[in-house]
Amino acid sequence: MKRLSLHGFYSWSTFDERRGVDMHGHLWAREDGCVAFDPPAMSDADRQHLEELGGLRTIVLTGSQQERDAASLREHSGAEVVAHELAATHLSFPPGRTVADGEEVVDGLRAVHLAYGTGPGTIAVDIAGSRAFVVGDPLVGSPAGSVSLVPDADLADPPRAVLALRALLRHEPQTLLLSTGDSVHHGAHDRLLDCLEARTDVYINRINVSELDAGSQAEIGGLIGGRDLGYQLFRLDPGEFNCPFHFHHFDEEMAYVMEGECVMRTDRGEFTIREGDFIAFRAGPRGVHKFVNRSAARCVLFVLGEQHPHLICEYPDSEKIATYVVNGAFRKRDVVGYWDGEGHAD
Repeated sequence: MKRLSLHGFYSWSTFDERRGVDMHGHLWAREDGCVAFDPPAMSDADRQHLEELGGLRTIVLTGSQQERDAASLREHSGAEVVAHELAATHLSFPPGRTVADGEEVVDGLRAVHLAYGTGPGTIAVDIAGSRAFVVGDPLVGSPAGSVSLVPDADLADPPRAVLALRALLRHEPQTLLLSTGDSVHHGAHDRLLDCLEARTDVYINRINVSELDAGSQAEIGGLIGGRDLGYQLFRLDPGEFNCPFHFHHFDEEMAYVMEGECVMRTDRGEFTIREGDFIAFRAGPRGVHKFVNRSAARCVLFVLGEQHPHLICEYPDSEKIATYVVNGAFRKRDVVGYWDGEGHAD
């Protein structure tokens, strides 16, 4: 097996002469046993390598069309097979466990349902904290370095399948480990966006508010291909607030009240805002804000903001600073000197 740049991941492959592409299996080496995805047949050397990595604990199938050599590998290793609940009855053997959209496959992996694909129960697998996904059909890594769709004839409903793939865009993936064709290890979001925007039967850069997640916060920008601007919808029921008191050091934001009213907390006091109001928050401390719904009805806010790669957000109430680059938040009081902990010259 080949070691991949994604920490702990390996791959092996067989060549499909009919389709002219490699059929990849991927392996995540873990201390509690390895996880294999959509496994094609393994060579003796691959099986030996697998044993050296700790043996196989789980086989994940990303769809009913990705069974491949899973039955043989399960018999050889005793591994548990996991598939989406809709794929279970379409496999040649019953899986040991099924998952639904958003559920944990194993610790660190989450299922993302891709409806209307090549068969019931098609999923992508979100690898937590890595901006990487394992994806089988309907995506193909061909030509090398790009992403394409399987032929429309293989999809249950091509336009709806394309729209379902926007669930991956919202996570801005950097890596797509593809079961069919060459994987994309950098810039996967743009390659996927290029693929979806090439369709003429559906306009993927549009979404209706009725199609958004029903929760209190809905991400919009990633779903419709936004890159330099972030779009969010907040539905605040009475007593709810949208986020902590905060400001952005480099990003300007604006908000529009679509429905109802709420209280806007700022550095200049609290103000009631209502349906039809536009509010600007410039970068820096003067743009500090928070929305709290103290009314008796729901308030709906649309928030638009810049998305710089060097985003820094500050939270005055808790004295935290969050940075996009390291994807974490830190207490300001923990600031240290430049040479702190660096020791002395030898």
